Amino acid sequence: AAVKAAAEAAADKALATAKGGAKGGKGKSKAAAAKEAKAESAAAAAAATPAAAAAATPVKALPAVIKLKDYACPADLEVFGMERLRDELTAHGLKCGGSLAERAERLFLLRTKKVSEIDKKHLAKVAAK
Repeated sequence: AAVKAAAEAAADKALATAKGGAKGGKGKSKAAAAKEAKAESAAAAAAATPAAAAAATPVKALPAVIKLKDYACPADLEVFGMERLRDELTAHGLKCGGSLAERAERLFLLRTKKVSEIDKKHLAKVAAK
């Protein structure tokens, strides 16, 4: 509640400043001043909320190559998303369908086993020629 109040106070101050600047004849139109005030209030609100601050934090880039030994459990692989896991599974000859969790579990099998050691139910079917 205090964060919201601080953001509203900053928005009010920015709007008052913008209105005063437009009346003072500093070369800004009322529309430009209002637009600037709105941008300032949005920036103040974004900086005031913890969720927005977390969203503004740079996201760590995902590695180009998935090294399974770097991940402790299948859930850790879910950050790669459906498409990336599908591509990895396909490259290893494993089934690539299912939910995100199922794909991560299937790929995680390769952490301790070779493709030849994995149960056949996880292998992709070879298309008949």
